[in-house]
Amino acid sequence: MIAESRTYSNTAFWGPLSKESAGLILFDYGDEGWPANIELGFADTKENFWLLVPANGSIININGSFVVTELFGGVRKTWNLNGFRPSLGTGITSIKFTGNAASSISVAPTTTSSSIGYYVDGCVCGRIGEHFNIGLDWRMVSGTSVTAWGVSGDVDYSQYGILLGYGW
Repeated sequence: MIAESRTYSNTAFWGPLSKESAGLILFDYGDEGWPANIELGFADTKENFWLLVPANGSIININGSFVVTELFGGVRKTWNLNGFRPSLGTGITSIKFTGNAASSISVAPTTTSSSIGYYVDGCVCGRIGEHFNIGLDWRMVSGTSVTAWGVSGDVDYSQYGILLGYGW
């Protein structure tokens, strides 16, 4: 399990919502003789927002929420270097954006958009005891494209965080 801080790269699309917290669950499986492991994972974020937007000489109060859900799969190479276990992974990710918003004037319909992109991630971790892993994780997603309330943008991001895990 990984708890991370995410920053979306398209700040023109995301505006003040370009930074958020993310949770990620990652499984990787391989055998000693394999050149790399297979990795599968799930990431999820939910952000509530409140914005004051100038419009036609007045201020509109907008509040809402959005959820970004991600399923990904690829390969991961891990090295065992005197107790440290650096790893690099890459693969394909499927991202779904869902948003809800309401203003002091109207309620916007729920917006949903999905995209396929690619990711690169890395980790440096150590093992405490025989099975417990702790480390620092980094992840980047690119190549995505979504539309929210008629505005096109992307959900490309970079994030970093702390990994806590169990290893066999």
